[in-house]
Amino acid sequence: MYYFIFLTTFITTSSLCAFADFVLPHLRLSTKKNEDPYKDYIIMLPIVIRNLVISYPVFYFIENYLCITKNIKQNIYNYHTITYLILWMFFADIFLYIVHRLFHTKQLYFLHKTHHEFSNPYGIGSIYCSITEMVCSNILALLLPIYMIDIPENMILCMIGGMTFWTVFMSHGCFQEFNQSHIIHHRKFNCNYGLFITDRIMGTKENKM
Repeated sequence: MYYFIFLTTFITTSSLCAFADFVLPHLRLSTKKNEDPYKDYIIMLPIVIRNLVISYPVFYFIENYLCITKNIKQNIYNYHTITYLILWMFFADIFLYIVHRLFHTKQLYFLHKTHHEFSNPYGIGSIYCSITEMVCSNILALLLPIYMIDIPENMILCMIGGMTFWTVFMSHGCFQEFNQSHIIHHRKFNCNYGLFITDRIMGTKENKM
């Protein structure tokens, strides 16, 4: 079920982004005068499809071998829903920041280089990346905190859908009216590594294009 939620949300959200990319290109916050989404999509699709396939066993392992505690499977709430969300946001932000920042070091950038081929990102390009990055950054950095906090499974399913939507549409959609933080990261490389407050704490938050 974890993978099914991820896959259906990814396909739905990236299709919405694709519609805007091809039919409403004026909505894109792009710096390229002659941007060719057809060419860019052809470049991205093989890697994206590969990562969708690769992610299945990872989600399967997490659902059937990792997130199997009583609290998770029986949907036992030890805290208020808001408390779970705040705890997850805190730990996921730290995990993603660390992983993402490491990928930007000289020694590990080769694992992240593919994702930065486009300074004007596309929604579907949220998983246009190496296999290592797909597993460590896009899946584990966000799902391991769920296991740590023992979040009930019905919340996990909602969170996987929400995380996927946010990553595809809000972070990589490259639309003028929405979150621009990750677009700035793709342009400047040295800022906006995390999700929420970690960048502010570490002094790497940037709001200007």
